[in-house]
Amino acid sequence: MKLLLIEDNATMQTTLRRSFERRGVQVLSCDDGARALALWQASLPDAVLLDLSLPGLDGL
Repeated sequence: MKLLLIEDNATMQTTLRRSFERRGVQVLSCDDGARALALWQASLPDAVLLDLSLPGLDGL
C-alpha cells in the first residue's frame, strides 16, 4: 500500500511516517498543499492522510 502523508508539523509527520512504515506501508510525505497536489498526481497513492491547515494551498 502506498500512502501520501500531507502534514506541515515536522514532529507529527515523522511520528506518523514511522508508525505507518513499521506496518509495511510505503509512505510519501510532504508539508505543503501545492506540492502535495503535484505529488498526488504523479504517484497515484492508494490513500491520502491530509492535514486541513497547510501553508499555501490548504487541505480543504
